[in-house]
Amino acid sequence: MNHRTLTDRTIRSLPIAASRYIEWDASTPAFGVRVGTTGKKTFVGMFRLDGKSRMITYGTFGTGIGKIGLARARVLHAQAMEKVERKEDPGTAKVAQNVARREAPTVSTLAGEYLEHHARKKKKESSADQDRCAAGMGQTPG
Repeated sequence: MNHRTLTDRTIRSLPIAASRYIEWDASTPAFGVRVGTTGKKTFVGMFRLDGKSRMITYGTFGTGIGKIGLARARVLHAQAMEKVERKEDPGTAKVAQNVARREAPTVSTLAGEYLEHHARKKKKESSADQDRCAAGMGQTPG
């Protein structure tokens, strides 16, 4: 296993390899950066709960939208390890969040409901047709 103290500079300098690997942090137990074959760097943590080893992903390294820095990843890891000490699964909230996102209504679903319950009942037919066209759910009026 690779162990070195992780800094922003060391993370940026981690090389791409033929297969993904994890560079573990020497200063924070069970915390590291997974480097993918495309160069994507993701913060991860390992923990054992109910006799099973598990891995949790904290986020992708970087400064853009949806990315996190090393300091934030360390905070997330500390919070996760506190949950593990209380015998709670730190991944439960993330799984629930992902399920909620998958089950949330899509724009297409909401547009369909709008057309069905509002546009068709409360607008002129030509206006409702324009709304249907704008939503990409019908023929162009013509």
